[in-house]
Amino acid sequence: MAGSGKTLTALGSYWKGRKPLVLNKACILGCLMPASDDPLRDLEIFELLMGMDDRSMAIRHGRIKPDVVARRLEGVATSEWFEPSLAVELPTSTPFDIRQIFFTDPKTGKAKPVRLRWKEDVSESQRLALEARALPFPDFKTNVDKAKRCEELGDAPHAHIWAEVNAHLGTQAHSFPELVGQMGIARFGHRPRVADVFSGSGQIPFEAARLGCDVYASDLNPIACMLTWGAFNIVGASVEKRVELEKEQKALAAKVQAEIDKLGVEEDGKGWRAKAFLYCVEVICPETGWKVPLLPTLIISKGYGVIAELIPVKSQKRYDIKVRHLQAGEDLESMDRPTVVDGDMLHSPDGVNIHRTNLKAVRGDYKDGKENRNRLRSWEKHDFMPRPDDIFQERLYAIQWT
Repeated sequence: MAGSGKTLTALGSYWKGRKPLVLNKACILGCLMPASDDPLRDLEIFELLMGMDDRSMAIRHGRIKPDVVARRLEGVATSEWFEPSLAVELPTSTPFDIRQIFFTDPKTGKAKPVRLRWKEDVSESQRLALEARALPFPDFKTNVDKAKRCEELGDAPHAHIWAEVNAHLGTQAHSFPELVGQMGIARFGHRPRVADVFSGSGQIPFEAARLGCDVYASDLNPIACMLTWGAFNIVGASVEKRVELEKEQKALAAKVQAEIDKLGVEEDGKGWRAKAFLYCVEVICPETGWKVPLLPTLIISKGYGVIAELIPVKSQKRYDIKVRHLQAGEDLESMDRPTVVDGDMLHSPDGVNIHRTNLKAVRGDYKDGKENRNRLRSWEKHDFMPRPDDIFQERLYAIQWT
């Protein structure tokens, strides 16, 4: 699920098919790779390219140290693979825990911890092959969940794959752009071209371009076009271009800030500037007639121990909201008494009896034949705040200053 990992989604973009970059990579490579008479080997090469093989997984876990390998594997000849950092006798084969082995200094009589390291004649490929057998979890899914994504590690997860890939595909590549270019020429006579006519936020053309394809992207939605342009020209910009963009961003931010300062907004007149404005929705409780702020939490800042406290104003059937710091001995979690829990509104005018009302009743939900409806007023294009008779009202209840 990629929605939470995408930037600029909050601008109002809405695409149901938001695909992770790794899925786009799989689709593009799957389209380009030729099928041989050995489908199992085809799959193994595909897994190498996707960073799904055990050796790549060991890299994605951050390389597995020799002492961890010694603890996890059975039957590995110690003398062929490992050596201690100090002169101690090791078990002839794994598993063993180097943390339980100490070197006694003959001069002082004190015990010193011993580290385990690879023998100098063990090659990098041999180390990686042994690390692949010592993955931390027995199943693939858990290893994937706990490992880093290939995009986070650059070329590191694929440095070991090219000899096998080239031998199987008949290529001479040492990077994805080289591989994709050579496979495209072999199949089409030119570098592969990818056209995405409904590009959305640009993940498909972005990944295609990163793999080395010629890319064409378009969309009828202007926000989609902006996001795709940003993917190529900002996210995918060169280092030099990023430095230039950062300078322009800072200059623009300074101009905007100067205008805000000139207008005198977002300041309290004492040198403090507003960092965040916290709003909530208020509704009338149909059971009691009280105006209740809908707050899923009363905690404003865990780090600073700041909480909102509801103070009943019985004469006006509403609540004041007092923002305060916790006192010594007060527990933050126990002080959190939200007014919205599991779709219900909860409040207590007298501090003893709790009134619980489902928000469906507040909205006035009802059935019109087979259709679900409610009594909320649809906002007009010119509306920017609730009208006095709207069910949902807005309330600014806290400002964070810096």
